[in-house]
Amino acid sequence: MILSPSCTQQVAGQGDGVSAAGEERVGGTRVDPLGLGDDCDAIQRILIDEGRDMTGETQLTKAPGGLRPEGEGWFIVNVRDTEWETHDAFGSGCRFENREHAPFGELGINISVVQPGQPIGLYHEENAQEDFLVLAGTCLLIVNGEARPLRAWDFVHSPAGTEHVIIGVGAAPSIVLAVGTRPESARGRYPVSELAAKHGASAPEDTTDPREAYAAFDRSQPGRPDGWDDLPWA
Repeated sequence: MILSPSCTQQVAGQGDGVSAAGEERVGGTRVDPLGLGDDCDAIQRILIDEGRDMTGETQLTKAPGGLRPEGEGWFIVNVRDTEWETHDAFGSGCRFENREHAPFGELGINISVVQPGQPIGLYHEENAQEDFLVLAGTCLLIVNGEARPLRAWDFVHSPAGTEHVIIGVGAAPSIVLAVGTRPESARGRYPVSELAAKHGASAPEDTTDPREAYAAFDRSQPGRPDGWDDLPWA
């Protein structure tokens, strides 16, 4: 059961019920069921455990590139401590999940660090939404055959079916946060792009097989990106 011990305060335009924040209201007045008075503004919710099954915490173990979760439970890890891998062509990226034994089922998330001239991956599209936030540096977005400049705090929304790739440009490393949904039946395509090829970011032939698209490249190796001590989390 969730109680909302909010202070009694008149709120214009709201009647009985529960607000979007989960507060109980009667006649537009926030209810203070626990009688917390002035102290209740510091407490938004109190959760009373009624014997529900709760997700357990998983442990973090040391892997060659950093810390890795053992299982599917909840955990906390800092970007500087989590597992990192590097690639000569595609920069570096952190792993928050254990891709071999406990991959995230619904959402993929990572942070990439690319040097000037490095793409994050190959130009592609898939049947899943992806979103990107440039945290630092200057990037070039190639999207559906067009080039768009990106700078720090620019956000890119890429719905399913959008061809795209992000490339680091400028004089300093770029840091990009990427988030993507994971459909039950994943499908992707790597189309040939002359524009992306100028930046080393196009597959040589149109293919739906990522192994064919990346056949010319070595696998990523455990390790931190160059210039680690200058990155914001170091």
